[in-house]
Amino acid sequence: MNLHADIFRRTALPVYGPARRHPASSGMEPAVEIQGFYSRPDFGTASPKRTRTNAYNFALGALRQAREDAVADRRVYMVTFSNAAIPNTITITQSDTGLVKTTYQLPTDVTFNVQIGFPVSQTAAPTTPDAFGVGTPAIDFDQGVAGGVKNTVYFYPDGSAQDSLNNINNGVIYVGRPGDLFSSRAITVWGATGRIRGWRLYQNSPSNYWRQM
Repeated sequence: MNLHADIFRRTALPVYGPARRHPASSGMEPAVEIQGFYSRPDFGTASPKRTRTNAYNFALGALRQAREDAVADRRVYMVTFSNAAIPNTITITQSDTGLVKTTYQLPTDVTFNVQIGFPVSQTAAPTTPDAFGVGTPAIDFDQGVAGGVKNTVYFYPDGSAQDSLNNINNGVIYVGRPGDLFSSRAITVWGATGRIRGWRLYQNSPSNYWRQM
């Protein structure tokens, strides 16, 4: 499946070196290098539904890309999520060299965030996605690891997801438009297998629940 087939323009400008914003960019659009090309999604007239979907696809695709590359290249790839500033970013780095392979920027109206109305229980239905965490924080890796780094996951050549200390790294991230509860999506990672799953929030009065996509 080509993750970017429906969200990127057909044209691209060549760029050399790590992903970077093209000089012509207004600074508002995500700049992404894909296989040696610079490509800029056109969010200028995008609907809220489209930007939400694009942001979810960026996050899901980045995790899958890093895992696939780790297996294919027999190297460790690190994925780092950041919601410290707008736009939020996702960075894929080759761990042993420190080379940044790809950086994604989310649409500016979508962030990694949690909202009131998310399920918070790991045991009583409706549970958190894959029963990971308690519905917060928005970027929540290293489940059950004391002092773990919450925003980073490493994919190994065997397909597993680990942390910087080689602990099995289970985790969940939440992405959506702030103030729009049912725009929310979640993505879970199972550390032992590297399995990645997407989730959507639905309403079922009086509670909301996550369903796998």
